[in-house]
Amino acid sequence: MLVFLLCTGWQRAQAQKTEQIITFNSNSATLQQFIGQVKSQQGLEFTFDQDVSTLMSKKVTIRKKKVTVGDALKWLNVDLAIRYKVIDNYIILSLGRDKPATADRKAHISGKIVDETQEPLPGATIKVV
Repeated sequence: MLVFLLCTGWQRAQAQKTEQIITFNSNSATLQQFIGQVKSQQGLEFTFDQDVSTLMSKKVTIRKKKVTVGDALKWLNVDLAIRYKVIDNYIILSLGRDKPATADRKAHISGKIVDETQEPLPGATIKVV
């Protein structure tokens, strides 16, 4: 029970970090400027690997002037394919797109694959991406 309460408290603390409000003064910023704004306004530290460091001069579109840290970090995924994870006072950045929410949905797809003359193609497969 104690472990559950400690884990729940830790998760809430992590969520609170991403719910803090930050303010941007322009419509775009380099990744380096973006990180600097978050660090100076909320005191969060960033860590990332060499792959992310090569993107420091790339632009991030600022979609709102006042926004939560979590929503702003999502812009990194959209604009630069950077994922984030929050651990304590650190935001860990890594390359890679988040999977869209629809990726978890299951759907039934049916039909048949035919050639130009509408004859079935035996052994043909379809890959859904």
